[in-house]
Amino acid sequence: MQVRWALVPFYYRNRNVLAIYSPDLDTELHCDASAVGFGAILLQKQECGEFRPVFYFSKRTTPCESKYHSFELECLAVVHAIRRFHVYLFGKPFRIVTDCDSFRLTLAKKDINPRIARWAMMLQDYDYTVVHRPGKRMAHVDALKILIHELRDGQ
Repeated sequence: MQVRWALVPFYYRNRNVLAIYSPDLDTELHCDASAVGFGAILLQKQECGEFRPVFYFSKRTTPCESKYHSFELECLAVVHAIRRFHVYLFGKPFRIVTDCDSFRLTLAKKDINPRIARWAMMLQDYDYTVVHRPGKRMAHVDALKILIHELRDGQ
């Protein structure tokens, strides 16, 4: 029993262990999507200065969603993630981090298709900024999508 208690500090300091949500901390929502599924991680900057995960979220795409353009999938990933984490994000400034730079640019356009327009209207209720990060630096969210793909194939 003493050996187990000795490991508690190690696991608590581990970056992959979920942190406890605090409304006072800096918050980021990392999202990614593919034809197979969506992945999102809600992270918060801890007192030590590093971002740690608070929640993970992943979801398979429906057969209809899997036919969407990659940009639409990225938008839908953000919409699903924000709906999932609504109680933590509503009324609080946060950053959406995505590898889709056109997400930020398209939401500012006036002439967009009705589906994107509906999602953009839903996102107007939130206080967010969009940050682009190259796909190579989004591997942590990519892993959630890969897991869905492997579970679907029964591997």
